[in-house]
Amino acid sequence: MRSARVDRRAGVTLAELLVVIVILGLTAGVAGMAVSALRAPPESDLAGTIRRQRAAAIRLGVPQMALIPLDGPERSPTVIRFLPDGRVLGPGIDPWTGALRLAKEDSTP
Repeated sequence: MRSARVDRRAGVTLAELLVVIVILGLTAGVAGMAVSALRAPPESDLAGTIRRQRAAAIRLGVPQMALIPLDGPERSPTVIRFLPDGRVLGPGIDPWTGALRLAKEDSTP
């Protein structure tokens, strides 16, 4: 009987297997960091209040009003009106987006 010849080129070496595992580990690590970066940045209490009040006005279809404390010298709490079409009326607020304006934009020369 003839002995079966073994082809030494068939199969995978341990070094090749380790290289593939390292590459897969690096890919998974980079993907994990990218997914963790997708979280929304934390918002301030004031920005959250404005966002929630605006959403409530749009959802309910009736104007909402809120007393918002604005920071800064000579600033007292102010009433802001949230309209059902998404606009926000009040000092220091962009009327179309509902976002807080920067202090530079609010200051008058």
